[in-house]
Amino acid sequence: MRTPFHFKQFAVRDTHSAMKVNTDGVLLGAWAGVNGLDKILEVGTGCGIITLMLAQRFESEILAIDVDEGSIHDARYNFAISQWADQLFAIHADFRHFAKTSPHTFDMIVSNPPFFSKSLKSPHAHRNLSRHDQSLSYKELIEGASRVISEEGIFSVILPFAVFDEFNSIAENHGFYLARRLDIIPVEGKNKNRILVEYKYKKTSSVTSSSLVLFHPGHIPTEAYKILTGEFYTGFER
Repeated sequence: MRTPFHFKQFAVRDTHSAMKVNTDGVLLGAWAGVNGLDKILEVGTGCGIITLMLAQRFESEILAIDVDEGSIHDARYNFAISQWADQLFAIHADFRHFAKTSPHTFDMIVSNPPFFSKSLKSPHAHRNLSRHDQSLSYKELIEGASRVISEEGIFSVILPFAVFDEFNSIAENHGFYLARRLDIIPVEGKNKNRILVEYKYKKTSSVTSSSLVLFHPGHIPTEAYKILTGEFYTGFER
């Protein structure tokens, strides 16, 4: 059995989760959002790591949903043992149905969506649910977000860099405007492999763009990476 992953202010168990603790989730949890958000929705929470990171940063009520029952099992456990248990909620739900029936709107929607639609599938069915867009396509994610986002809300996701143009086109067709982006370079000198994007439902005057290199050669973390994630990783001091 995997041991819990310890961050500075919380621990995460991902034993039953379809998607394990990974760098993508940590990057999104550290980057997304602004102060003053009342209600946040995480789509595809997995073990709940992004929700826990957002709870550490903001005093918001956060609802986390996932189609995978094992993931919700872990998320509920992780939320219950955290210091923010009274503001975190996890439900087992298909976002496509949830978005059509929810009476609530959210000030931020955040997601580390499934993206390996063109790769070989895992023999483990529950991992396929989280890693492949057979469970939730980009179009379905964006359509659902447009239904439950508040008028002033923001929509934040992390994506493979190669699919950004496709995702952005769908988002624009559903009334979202790109407001902020962060291009991720895994190792100094390598190509970009991820992108963090934030959309608003109202047109912005400009897009804030920047890039982040995670590691120098030799797997040495950059100062910029430490600054972004230093509130969470135990080995990174701020």
